[in-house]
Amino acid sequence: MQIVTECLIGWNTKTQTGRVGVLGKPLAWSRTDEEQARKTLHAHWQIWIEYFNDCREALFSQDEEERKKARDTFI
Repeated sequence: MQIVTECLIGWNTKTQTGRVGVLGKPLAWSRTDEEQARKTLHAHWQIWIEYFNDCREALFSQDEEERKKARDTFI
């Protein structure tokens, strides 16, 4: 999980700060491990990304040109 946290998410566990990862720059994160009925573990992640609301608003904008620009920027 340390590789996922540091490399993919971009969270430095020593300094508790984020750098740009695959989703953007994380501000905070939380992980919960859960057991299923078959005794297998899986994790749920909640990650707060800087400027995510701005990106989401642009992706679902009424203006088609703004949506296209947001998609091109996001991808």
